[in-house]
Amino acid sequence: MARHIFDLKHIFRREIQMAYVCYYPATGRYLKGFDLPGWGERYDAGRIPKDVPSVFHTGQRRLELSEAPEKVLLKKQAASLPDIFSARSGVRIISERVRQILEAFDPGVHQILPIEAFYRDGSKPDTAYFFLNVTKHLDTVIDEASSVKMAFQIVGEKSRDQMELDPPTARNLVIRKDRAAEHNLWREKRYPYLPLLMSDEMHAEFKAQKIKAYHFWRAEER
Repeated sequence: MARHIFDLKHIFRREIQMAYVCYYPATGRYLKGFDLPGWGERYDAGRIPKDVPSVFHTGQRRLELSEAPEKVLLKKQAASLPDIFSARSGVRIISERVRQILEAFDPGVHQILPIEAFYRDGSKPDTAYFFLNVTKHLDTVIDEASSVKMAFQIVGEKSRDQMELDPPTARNLVIRKDRAAEHNLWREKRYPYLPLLMSDEMHAEFKAQKIKAYHFWRAEER
């Protein structure tokens, strides 16, 4: 009887598909001390459109080459840098290993541009790094099955077009399997503050390659 129950549980787990929310921990290891030489000066001088920092956070469009950062100065040397970390204004920087995974799963989907990473003494990390702009947006969250609420707009009114987790630490998110099918990394259209979402398959590859990056929590697919 025990073996029979175990088999049923195993089958049930396989039928419940999971996507993963890419939680970005607010710790020093992932929020490296940095600067973006050249880019910061151009932005502060008004030579880069004011909406570019919001693009870093929301990925609402692809950037022109003149708008994207070209260099990142790492202020502290480390024996082992994460494969994904954040820089000024939410700039997301990824290693060569992550770039290869993204291109293998989503060829040509995401905007990935080379960025020169270096330390104060001029030395460079052992791996190449890239600027990542995730511009794929899907509408997959099933609101009534998730711990979410309508968000307030600047004018003080609630809008169903803008949603958020409730509470912000909630880990109950259910997404539509049919809408997420064949997509591996995306943002949610109506959830501007929700982290990136990732497919089971891409998450398994991150785990297999021991990518040092996000923390993950599961979102159920129905």
